[in-house]
Amino acid sequence: AKRDPWLKDHPPKVAFKGYYAEPAEISSDFPLVGTIKKVYKTVMNNEAVVKGHDGAADTRFLINYGDTPTVIFGPGTISQMHADNEWVSVDNLINSVKILALTILEWCGY
Repeated sequence: AKRDPWLKDHPPKVAFKGYYAEPAEISSDFPLVGTIKKVYKTVMNNEAVVKGHDGAADTRFLINYGDTPTVIFGPGTISQMHADNEWVSVDNLINSVKILALTILEWCGY
């Protein structure tokens, strides 16, 4: 604002009111979670870690308002997620695609 002549004389007033996103969760016993864990073990040859995350995600809308059980799963690591220069290895991406595709097939009974 200091670079603009008008804004310099009429500075904006900005107040941060905070951010709130209501929590949402599903039971780790929900069948989709078990399906993902089973497929993950098949593809990765180790156990999946199932845990909550303390951040806002659009899954809350599906769970809280759409009565649609939802999980978050994808390639990469939490430390890289939405970080500067975010990246994911090609191998990790391919394994995630395999897990997602096989989970869909398993979930749909194929």
